[in-house]
Amino acid sequence: MRVRSFIIAACLLTPALTLTQSSIAQVPAQRLTIQVAGSVKKKEPDWRYVMGFCTCPPLLPSQISEDVADWSRKRADKSEWVAMQIHMIGNQKEAIEFMSSFSSGRFRAHSVIHKYPLGDEAVLIEYSAEDIKNPIQMWMRKDKFIVHLDGALPGTVIRFAQYALKNLPTGPP
Repeated sequence: MRVRSFIIAACLLTPALTLTQSSIAQVPAQRLTIQVAGSVKKKEPDWRYVMGFCTCPPLLPSQISEDVADWSRKRADKSEWVAMQIHMIGNQKEAIEFMSSFSSGRFRAHSVIHKYPLGDEAVLIEYSAEDIKNPIQMWMRKDKFIVHLDGALPGTVIRFAQYALKNLPTGPP
């Protein structure tokens, strides 16, 4: 029986290792959200960081990597949540064109879009539909990075965008 158990375990272990290796290949070499989490922890230690993994299709064809995470905190009167996706795009022109789509009116149904002075360009979107749990979104671009955030309060989303901006690399990736 021991021999069979070992053979079965060996047969099951090989595919498991293969799945793990392919999943790891999709994770960015340097998780920027971990650096953002360090900045958040220094200023606002009550936020809990949760690293995420996404098997989503690329935001843009030249996307190199995507790093996702969320933060939550509970207070006596309420709880709050913020999600962040950091996309590294291989073609800066493509990233600029993507951001320009927000001013075209394509995303204006049930929302108000404000340009916001962060990074190279940013927009803050406030959704008016009452059934949306986190009605505030921000899209921000810095060089070849596009950061997407969503949460319940504009001030929180803007603060987290500032944390992300502070931790994005300044030179070429």
